[in-house]
Amino acid sequence: MKTEAKKLLNLFHLKKAKITSLNDFVDENYMRLKVQNSQSFSQKRDSLHVFQTEKDNFPFKGLIFVLELNSHPGWERQINLFSKRQVTMPEKKFRAVIIFSFEKEYYALSYNRGDLILKSEAIDTSFGMNISKLLLSKDQLNNITTFHAWSNPPLNYTVYSPQKSSIPLYKQSINNDFIIVNKISGNSIIEIHNSNGEILQLNTKIIGNTSLHLEGASLLEKNFLTIMKALKNVINSKGKNSLTWTSEISQLKETKKCNTKLNNKLHSLINIFEKNNGELKKGSLKNICFLKDPTNTDLASTFTIRNVHVDNTKKFYNLNDLEHWQRIISTLSKSNDLSPLDSFSKLKLVEYDENNDKISEKNLFNFLYFNYKRAENFFFLYSGKWYCIPIDLTEKITTSVKSIPIYTNDQFRPRDKRTDLDDNTCRPTENAYTEKICAINPNLIKLDKDTFKPSINLENNHGSIEICDIFEIKDDRLNFICLKPGTSGQSFSHLIAQARNSAMYLSNLNNTEISRFINSQCTEKVDLTSKKINIILGIIHNKINDTNNIDLSLFPIMSLISIYVLKKDLEQKNIELELLLIPSN
Repeated sequence: MKTEAKKLLNLFHLKKAKITSLNDFVDENYMRLKVQNSQSFSQKRDSLHVFQTEKDNFPFKGLIFVLELNSHPGWERQINLFSKRQVTMPEKKFRAVIIFSFEKEYYALSYNRGDLILKSEAIDTSFGMNISKLLLSKDQLNNITTFHAWSNPPLNYTVYSPQKSSIPLYKQSINNDFIIVNKISGNSIIEIHNSNGEILQLNTKIIGNTSLHLEGASLLEKNFLTIMKALKNVINSKGKNSLTWTSEISQLKETKKCNTKLNNKLHSLINIFEKNNGELKKGSLKNICFLKDPTNTDLASTFTIRNVHVDNTKKFYNLNDLEHWQRIISTLSKSNDLSPLDSFSKLKLVEYDENNDKISEKNLFNFLYFNYKRAENFFFLYSGKWYCIPIDLTEKITTSVKSIPIYTNDQFRPRDKRTDLDDNTCRPTENAYTEKICAINPNLIKLDKDTFKPSINLENNHGSIEICDIFEIKDDRLNFICLKPGTSGQSFSHLIAQARNSAMYLSNLNNTEISRFINSQCTEKVDLTSKKINIILGIIHNKINDTNNIDLSLFPIMSLISIYVLKKDLEQKNIELELLLIPSN
């Protein structure tokens, strides 16, 4: 039996602006490539072809834009190094987009990244996410990407179901007050009315972020008008039955003061750059950085910034933040624009494939993260939008952190920086401390540096993870103890990440891999399902005086929020969180 080919629609909503024709939505750089004879795809240079739509099959006012790209495979040069005669291997690539109007709104259908033909500022970047929240329910989700502004560094965090089934609610890890949900996907049914008045059910996969992806049978192309009508009805419901997540984060509509603050930051970086003979100081980048594109999963991709020299291999993400900024600030300092922010807003992040052919071009501004505090609020820029969190949530957060039980065990003596030294570096490390503690306490099992390699990698994990530093078997519970020095910065972020990763795998006890790994490290058999599972954050600090009570003054607000969010995440997974306070001298 022949299987019907799956169809994919990638739908964008375009912002209404002062336009005279549909051509106004197309990037000027591509409009310059427009050819007169659009029927011929035999151009020797990059060309843009424009076609009228057929009313019988496409009942909208629209235009079809096809971009013809000429390129050569990246390995052609290598072949010619070994070839007796010169070999030329031209390739043709095509991108297409259909721009059309429907009920006084403008939309675009993209094929093979045809959305790159559009002006980036013309795309409504909230459309896909907003309509997906109307089409899906929480029990239909199989992929959720969230942004955690309070993490250090801030990060995108993905939860998905490897089997493409729905994610159990207790595993969705989105029930906290300090996240932005920026991408979801799942399977749902859209009811449409065909030309005969029959109600048809379209079982489709829905992906929502900037655009709306609908994946299903050929029903999609045969009934596109009725699908658009169905989607319009969903949009007109004005949020009825929309997916929502409790969050203390609010998006700002008035952003003038925020943009002024960012512009002043760029000004200050230019001043530092010029005073230090073309160099920046790392400390000046404390509240500003670039975030990786969460939608990019191609590890072979490379990036550069248009009009900014990065390096010869175009590997933007291979540079650290200081190297990025020194190149960018150098460019901004030479600009004739009235403000550094105006200059920065014109920069584009360009992505290339392994053959060095351009894949995409996006506003660099959308990958910038910047934060600052004013009065009783914490403001931050993410994905080109400004957000605000009230800082007066401190009482709620501190009350929650104070309620976390303190784990006490005399076996965990203070760390001694003079004797707990690494054998190779002769420096104090938590690994050296762990080794000595476990060596004299047989009920404590050292797992530091022993990594668990799951066959199925969940969320952001790739390869192997450290489940914990020390494993302890008690009569009624199993303690997974994670140790790190400090209450802020990168070390503390690693501590939180390790605890979260451990909880993710320990909450799925149907997966026998984690049980096999734990038992491979123990002399006695351990049944993970028969005892309560605890995750213990071991915090090493030279100002800890009381190991029975937490001193919140040692923790910056961002660290307290990280603990607060972790606690709520573990509660969903039925895992208890405890704190272990270890002095250091």
